[in-house]
Amino acid sequence: AMTTIAAMEMQLRELQEKAEFSASSLKNLVAHGEEIESGILSKRSLRPLVAELRTEADNLAGRLKDSSNIVQQVVESVRILDTAQANTRKALERTVDIVGLKTCVDDVATAMVNENWELAATSIQRYLHVEPEDSKTEEAALQSLKRSLEELRQIVRQRSQAATESNDQQGVVRFCKLMGQVGLIEEGISRLTQFLARRVEAGAQEQILQLKNVLALGATGGNVALFAKCLTSILDVVARATTEGEQVVKESFGDQARSQLVTALYTKAAPSIAEVLELIFSRRNIASLVRKYRDQQQLEKKVALELDVLLEEISLCLQRIEQFNWFMVAKARAPPPSSHGDKQVRPHVDDHFELPRVTIVEVKKAELISGYIALEETFMRYSVEKAIKSRERDDETLVSALVDEVFFVLKKCSRRALATSSLNAMGDVIMYAHSMLVTTYKEALEAMLAATDRSGGMQLSGGLANLLAGTTIFDGTCYNNLEVSANNIRKLHHQLEAEIKQVYRGAMRKEEDKARECMSELATAGHILAKSLSDAIERLAALLDRFLSPAINLLQSTDYETQEAVFCESAAVVELISTLESTLQPFRMELNSSCFDMLVLAIVSQHVVPPLERLVLGKKPSSFSAMGAMQFDKDLRALTGFCSTLTQRTVRDQFTRLSQLGLVLNLGEPKEIFDYGWGDTSGGASVMWRLTADEVRKAMMRRSDFRRERIQALKL
Repeated sequence: AMTTIAAMEMQLRELQEKAEFSASSLKNLVAHGEEIESGILSKRSLRPLVAELRTEADNLAGRLKDSSNIVQQVVESVRILDTAQANTRKALERTVDIVGLKTCVDDVATAMVNENWELAATSIQRYLHVEPEDSKTEEAALQSLKRSLEELRQIVRQRSQAATESNDQQGVVRFCKLMGQVGLIEEGISRLTQFLARRVEAGAQEQILQLKNVLALGATGGNVALFAKCLTSILDVVARATTEGEQVVKESFGDQARSQLVTALYTKAAPSIAEVLELIFSRRNIASLVRKYRDQQQLEKKVALELDVLLEEISLCLQRIEQFNWFMVAKARAPPPSSHGDKQVRPHVDDHFELPRVTIVEVKKAELISGYIALEETFMRYSVEKAIKSRERDDETLVSALVDEVFFVLKKCSRRALATSSLNAMGDVIMYAHSMLVTTYKEALEAMLAATDRSGGMQLSGGLANLLAGTTIFDGTCYNNLEVSANNIRKLHHQLEAEIKQVYRGAMRKEEDKARECMSELATAGHILAKSLSDAIERLAALLDRFLSPAINLLQSTDYETQEAVFCESAAVVELISTLESTLQPFRMELNSSCFDMLVLAIVSQHVVPPLERLVLGKKPSSFSAMGAMQFDKDLRALTGFCSTLTQRTVRDQFTRLSQLGLVLNLGEPKEIFDYGWGDTSGGASVMWRLTADEVRKAMMRRSDFRRERIQALKL
């Protein structure tokens, strides 16, 4: 209830506002009255049309329903016609079969009399599946075909046996194919594989006999192809028989019989393969050679040459066996899919087939590999130690002749081991090569280095001073030997990696990966020799530092705080550049480009740049005026430019931190550091900063005209 004047006044104001809103709405309706009225009239005029449209829609729905019923009737009629057509086709085929069955008996009998076994087998297989009706004639014809089939099977068995005994290959192939047609699949496969296996055995024994006859006539080990040729001929006999039988098996017995054929032929040839391996092991006296030369340090040149020839023959034999194994496995496994339209048809075969491990072959092969490894290591040791004794030098490459000789031997032995395709031989030979490189060979190079380095003598007797004065000559051969050796190892590693693909050709992916693991030992040896070279270069750089220190100390003592206008680099940096040039000149002519670059980089990174950084960031840093900072930057640019002319590799990255220190010292104000992308992590900054925030603050503190509070206020 409204009991106060204020409440009544508030209520009155609300009523007035509502009245004003209602009046405004009425005015709006009156203003649009004609439009509203015309809209209502137009909608009234559409009422008859809506009823007419509804009637038309009902009529259309009825017609669609009738059409749907007609379509369903047509579909049902088509289905009935298709069924009738299929039944008619079956009836026609049945009629043809019944008529053919009655005439087939005579055709089969005629073919049997004429010994046209293929036609008889085809006719029997064509009509044997026909199911007779109640007619006794049809039943009698079918029984006659069954009797003919049994008779044909007996004939095929007898004729195939006769062809086998008379060694008639065409007859065996013909009747084995017939066995597949008349349902004797297992017998056909067995008969074919037995016949081919007999041929393989006979051919292999013939090759063995020829080899023994040649050996009996006094053939010596000088003929490298003697045993390898015999082994290759035996494997060729097996491969030819496999290829001949492969097509017959595919046509008559299916691809799944491939593995049975391959296994039978390989098993039959295995004793002959083992016999050749035994002959080469015994006739070449491999066991006695291993016992005689395993630990012998010296060999006669003639013996070494004979070992080289023998190792080539063993490697060739092992290579032939491995390649033959891959060939046989490929024959047994799936052939490439054949295309039929857009579909890929893949025969049913064993993708995981492996050749059976015949004990006698595996034992003889392991025995031969064991002897090969021992003799290869003996040959490698003798050849490397002989090469190391050479002291000749190539004046063009500035490298000792022993480097090329050693790597010629290592390359020959490594490639020969790789060619065997035996992971055991490959792994042992590569490991031995690694051992020779990091022990015998490395020790020989380091002994040469110790003999020619003269580092101790230079320090004690002034030998280095005489060298720099031109009274003695520096010999950089030992450094070059290490550098070229490390590079040769990298090249050899890459070459063997490429040859692995040629040897395995994707046949055995697992073995190929393991072979690559074996080769990685060479890369390790290369790293060890490279580290030895790096240490030697660093020792030489440390020795030269005593001649550079006075010039560096002079540059460190330069007063950059009272510097006046800058026109050129300071006298101290000119002195340092002159000292560097005169100190390095004797080494430029004797070191190859890579070694000289390493020496320059070692001197710059370890003996030039750190003292100059300490000039700004050290415990006793210098102070810089604006002009002094400009002078320091100019000195750095002159020094960087000179060092860049000394090497083929860039050295500017060694001066990056120094250049950035010069940039900080040359700022107009501390806050200008942000104009050069400080703190920008997007990667788009003009300067990729290598200084820390503390180092930047320390560098700014060296500017005598920068206020400390401004530097400390920076949010770095």
